[in-house]
Amino acid sequence: EKNEYESAQNAFEEVVKADGRFTPALYFAGISHLMQKHYEQSASYFERFLSLNPAHVRARQLFATTLFQQQRFAEIPRLLEPLVKSSVADPQTLQLLGASYLRMGETDKGLTLVQQAAEMAPEAAAAQYQLAGGLFMAGG
Repeated sequence: EKNEYESAQNAFEEVVKADGRFTPALYFAGISHLMQKHYEQSASYFERFLSLNPAHVRARQLFATTLFQQQRFAEIPRLLEPLVKSSVADPQTLQLLGASYLRMGETDKGLTLVQQAAEMAPEAAAAQYQLAGGLFMAGG
């Protein structure tokens, strides 16, 4: 499976070398790096993609995921807050933003967002509260 992602990554990177503004290649290069846990490289591709397509919701979520994996929590609100304010946030966005705030020690904001995510997707509420509780107990 990893070889498939690596092959895809190489193919997308070749396209990016030929045309650095070809957004599908930037997006899928970001995904292929993310799937291989190459978070720094993935973040770089999503950042370039979003500079050309700033309104792309899924790219914002994936970029935020790479930042979270790198413990770059303070950078996540600038990506996800606009989605929350424009009402296009889904439970995953709210949960990721909430977890980021919890990691930064902003407990009230974090728990509010995790609760909103739970209200949007009640079937996942137990897991979300467990995540929030675990992050809170872990000291942030």
